[in-house]
Amino acid sequence: MHQRIHEIKEAELKWTREKIHQSETLLHSGSPDISPGHMADLVANLKLIEDVPEWPFESLTIVHVMAYLLIPLASWLGGLLIESLLEIVFVMG
Repeated sequence: MHQRIHEIKEAELKWTREKIHQSETLLHSGSPDISPGHMADLVANLKLIEDVPEWPFESLTIVHVMAYLLIPLASWLGGLLIESLLEIVFVMG
């Protein structure tokens, strides 16, 4: 999945950069074929594509899932610890 996202992202970046280069040439030549906001649209599109994550999930998501899975284990271990401490206190006392 990651490889497919990476390949598509790279293809889109390449296409957008080529369009920006073509538009720069038209812009510098004073061609009427380019609209005033065309270059801004291409640059915004380039930034949008660059910001797309290449992994289908974020690392923070993994941390949340692991934390949710560890809650029952931590609760169980905490209960064992308290039970052991109370046993020590009442056996010694």
